[in-house]
Amino acid sequence: MLFRSIKDENGDYVLSQLRGFIPNPVSLLEITDRTIDERVLSTYYLEFTPISDLKFRINAGVDRKFRKRSAYLPKTTLYGKNANGDASIRQYDDRDYLWETTVNYSKKFNRHNLNLLAGHSYQIFNSEGFSAGNKDFVTDSYLYNNLGAGEFSKPTVNSWANISSMASIFGRINYSYLDRYLLTMTLRADGASNLASGHQWGYFPSIA
Repeated sequence: MLFRSIKDENGDYVLSQLRGFIPNPVSLLEITDRTIDERVLSTYYLEFTPISDLKFRINAGVDRKFRKRSAYLPKTTLYGKNANGDASIRQYDDRDYLWETTVNYSKKFNRHNLNLLAGHSYQIFNSEGFSAGNKDFVTDSYLYNNLGAGEFSKPTVNSWANISSMASIFGRINYSYLDRYLLTMTLRADGASNLASGHQWGYFPSIA
């Protein structure tokens, strides 16, 4: 059985003679790759009953997601050597906001039971991010902390942002007699800002 050393006499990682385009697996340990993930998910509500049998409820929610990934491929690795050092930073920030209001009326009299529900919800989606990268560094010491030190002729810089929203209006009527005969009627209208103009709303009635 033939064993090959991890590095040659010059201190470089040994590559396979049959597949020289694949890096030495041990060299991948020298890659610096750091990812930061943060998420804040919170909900709040306020509920009150101004008069008997009538209840108001307000819900508010925030969902924030942040990620940043920074990586550097040093010259001691195969890919880093081909690029003379390769540094990149990518990050994105998503923020979603929800606001929902409902009013509910419930009344029972004699053999009848009536429940009415109406509400409105609105949600906003914000997303933005950027990425940047450079190659051809004089030294590996900077890692990804000094992208401007790279001397590559075409460093990469990208950014993006988008915003969209959704809204809903809904209502429901529940009626029962003697707790045996039931009637339910609902109507819901949903709209989205990222649909084509004139086709942003859909209506969904039902009866049972």
